Parts: sequence; structure tokens; C-alpha cells
Amino acid sequence: MARVLITGGSGFIGTNLTDSYLQDGWEVRNFDREPPRKAAHAAHWQQGDIRDLAQLSHSFNDFRPTVVVHLAARTDLGGATLRDYDSNTVGVENMIAAMRASGTVRRAVLASSRYVHCNERSPARDDEYSPFTVYGESKVQTERILRASSLPIPWTLIRPTSIWGPWFRTPYRTFFETVRRGLYLHPKGRRIVKAYGYVGNVVHQIRGILSADPAQVHRRTFYVSDDGPMEVLEFARTIQTAFHAPPVRQAPYALMKTLAIAGDGMKQIGFRNPPLTSFRLKNLLTNMVFDLSATTRVVGPAPFSLQRGVEQTVEWIHCHG
Repeated sequence: MARVLITGGSGFIGTNLTDSYLQDGWEVRNFDREPPRKAAHAAHWQQGDIRDLAQLSHSFNDFRPTVVVHLAARTDLGGATLRDYDSNTVGVENMIAAMRASGTVRRAVLASSRYVHCNERSPARDDEYSPFTVYGESKVQTERILRASSLPIPWTLIRPTSIWGPWFRTPYRTFFETVRRGLYLHPKGRRIVKAYGYVGNVVHQIRGILSADPAQVHRRTFYVSDDGPMEVLEFARTIQTAFHAPPVRQAPYALMKTLAIAGDGMKQIGFRNPPLTSFRLKNLLTNMVFDLSATTRVVGPAPFSLQRGVEQTVEWIHCHG
């Protein structure tokens, strides 16, 4: 019997991956500090912290997984030092130790992040880094720890791009809701392309990597996303159509810059989440493109179109409020 242990299975990608494996009859264990987002997954959850090696080792010994998908991490940008992201350093060291000692694990996928490299250019090699946040630096450490470990099973690193879909939260749930309410402003005349990824495509890619010939994926790094970048305005208009929302509006850059500066001021006086800041505006305007050709060669084309992904996400939002 195939048995998959998913750390962080209560999270966004983890919830969708758990669903996929359960639908195919796999034995699944979700090792996570937080309870599952989906109530039907409660029977498969074991509470635990990847920073606690004793807890983690007990789960491995009890469940005896044949496949491991390591998604658990701290992923926000609020940390000030690497110590704030010890889930991404100590946690991966513990994962390596637990897999090495288990004797049952045959394949593993471990999640890194696109934040290990800046958006302005694509890395030429798997081990080329240019992190621009403390979180990104912590994920650089995740990758370096794994590469130096000599883990004696086929393992693969994945770098999710900007992922959206059912069970998501901030920031892309906010993007959907902003479009739904007719509040999204797109910079007028700007063509912005980004490597977004529908979560159904990411689940397909993770599972495809785990079932691929080990010679194709061992010690390699793959971006997981939709097959190609999309225009942000097209994305917004597809969401607007699915919601039957007001038309997407466009505004001159000068106006959006003024709103962003106002948002900066709001943040300084205590507003935690202004609608627009200079940081968000810069992120919006920066193209984000990654080479997905290696991923496609291994797992084939992404099965969900933008249209279908948006329709399924909007249906989920209608059902879950």
C-alpha cells in the first residue's frame, strides 16, 4: 500500500494534495501544527511540529511512509532574522534525519520557494541564489542543507511560484475578492506578465515528479506553476467574468503611485493592511517569469486551463464564503 506523509498538509497546497491522494485510495498522514482546513481530513491529521525531532520521528516510525512531501514552513515575510524562520532550517534538518532513519521512505519532494531568487531575472543554475527577503534567505538555507545532506533516496526540490485556488488565503484570496467587488485597479497601458499557478496544476506536478523515473528528478529543482506566464489584466478579467462582477478598471500610474504613498503613510500610523503600498505596487509592476520547460518535460502539460481554474475557485468561494 502506498503511504504518503505530508508535512504542512493543513495548508493551502497541502489540503489539495491530501484530497488528491485520498481520492486515489492512498493512505495519508498530515503532520502539521494546525488542524486541517477541510473537516473531512481530520482523521488523517497528526498534530506536531517539524522543529521537534522526537515528535517527527515518532510519526515516521508509527506511519511508515513510502513517500514524503515536505510542505511545512513559515512562509510570510514578517520575520526579521533567520532565527524567525527556524521551521525552514531546523525543520528541514529534522526531516532529513527522520527520512534517513525511517527505512521505508522511497521518494521525497521538498518545497522551497521562488523567493530564493529575485524576479528581475531567472537563475542560470539550481544553486544560483539572489534572495531579496529574509524568508527567501531561509529557503536558500533549506536548499543548501538538503544538497549537502547526501540523503540516500531520490529527492527533488520544488519552487512554487504564485499559487492560487480552492482553500487559499492571503494574498490571492484577497486579489479574487478585490476583483469581485470591483475595487481592483490595473495600471493603465501596462502589460504585466507573471508565473501564476493554479493549485490543481501544482498537485499534478508534485505527483508527476514523485512517479517519474528517479534519474529524471533526483537532486534536481523544478518550478511548479502553470505552463506559461499570464497577463495580470487577463487574469483579473477572467475572475471578473466568473463572478459577474463590475468591469476591471484601469488607472494612470501616477494616480496609483499617489495611492501607494498614501498606503505607506497609513501603515506607519498603524494600519496593518492598506489596500495599496509602494511595496505592493512595485510587486504588481514587476514581471515574474520562470522557465517551466524542465517541469513540462517530466510531468507533461498542466491539465487545468486558466478558465477552468478560475471557475473551480469561484465555485469554491461561493460554497465557503
